[in-house]
Amino acid sequence: MDDSHYNPLIEPILALLTDGQSWKVHTLASQLKAHGHLGRLDEDSMADLAKRNFIIMNALFQLQDELLKSDCYLSISSLHIQLVYGHPKQRPSSNDSLREYYLNWQNYALSREQVIDLLDQFWQALPINTLDDTTLALINKRWKLSQPIQMQALKKRWRALALAHHPDKNTHCNADFQQIHNEYQQLLQYVRVKNNNCN
Repeated sequence: MDDSHYNPLIEPILALLTDGQSWKVHTLASQLKAHGHLGRLDEDSMADLAKRNFIIMNALFQLQDELLKSDCYLSISSLHIQLVYGHPKQRPSSNDSLREYYLNWQNYALSREQVIDLLDQFWQALPINTLDDTTLALINKRWKLSQPIQMQALKKRWRALALAHHPDKNTHCNADFQQIHNEYQQLLQYVRVKNNNCN
């Protein structure tokens, strides 16, 4: 880790974590915004979201390192962040790729296209269901894609729906966002299979 990049969100995040409750990245972001610690980081909404998530996760991992010398441990995942007191000393895995990613400040300034590629790679690693014609018709009611589905149109529609329903915009959107993401993965697989069959 490059210590010359001290994250100014470390203290405000620590203050929030000391209440003992568990947090999520989007709930931390909401509180940091409400207290004036986090503003807009980029004019492009997708890049802004990526930078906001990056700076919060970076602060969490730096804080986790600092707390290794104390009697508490900072448990970090995107859906469960909690400061645990009196916890046996745990050391973060040196092979943790998520940790390495967020401690590398070069990843803060990724382009919009790089962010989209990273999101695609991340979500492709998750298990997905196969897509039959009935499910395709149901999904397409929300997605409103012309047939046959083109990859470029699918990705453009995904970005629009993901931004509209992302939990960072509204804490009640988490279930909608997960559903849209699952549908996107199914549509991606469907288009890839169709494209491979046409070649």
